[in-house]
Amino acid sequence: FDAKFTTPLQAAGEHTLVYGGQWTENALTDQNPGRADPGDETFSVEQWAVFAEDEWWITPSFALTGGLRYTEHESYGGEWTPRLYAVRNATDALTIKGGVSTGFKAPGVRQTVDGYYYTTQRGAGVIVSNPDLQPEKSTSYELGAIYTAATWDVGATLFRTEFEDKIASFNSGETVEVDGTTYNRWEYTNIGEARIQGLELSGSWAPRDDLSLRATYTWTDSEQLSGEYEGLPLMRTPEHTAS
Repeated sequence: FDAKFTTPLQAAGEHTLVYGGQWTENALTDQNPGRADPGDETFSVEQWAVFAEDEWWITPSFALTGGLRYTEHESYGGEWTPRLYAVRNATDALTIKGGVSTGFKAPGVRQTVDGYYYTTQRGAGVIVSNPDLQPEKSTSYELGAIYTAATWDVGATLFRTEFEDKIASFNSGETVEVDGTTYNRWEYTNIGEARIQGLELSGSWAPRDDLSLRATYTWTDSEQLSGEYEGLPLMRTPEHTAS
């Protein structure tokens, strides 16, 4: 269930106030993939949140957006996550933007239900659930620019995200027997501190009204800053992506 309201205001500039709330019940009815028992199992968890955000155009070319969200999770309690963002239209064609935001991500149902085995490695391994997983918290920084012409545009964004209790999975190098079948044992864990940073480039071109082309490229540098694998990159975080 989602509810969102928008209210325009005039006070030392133009404001657009957005506020509302969310309620979700994540329910999972599934066969436990790593077990031989074909019967369905049902798991569920509830979460609700309220939020408010104000986009304030201080001048016709400069805006600040401030937001605050409170999330209450059935298993992990509550968390406040503020954000602040700025946009500057330097010229008619050039826009500069940047900001800081915080995040809160609770583990998924499959990751925490005791005794759940999620198959991986094309069936050769299972990721073993971890009821002791903690929510992932993050602080993200972003600075970017976009230049827009009549038929094309280009953009570049620098980004950095710092994680606390980053949720990750890894191959333990051991095996586990589940209902008579032996699998490679993967585990979910919290990485105490980690970070990703990088550069995203984008561009598009519309040579005619019925044809447009778009390309993106992202370079990402990741590192685990604590724990057994300190200094190594985060798993499943590619250094180069393009489309």
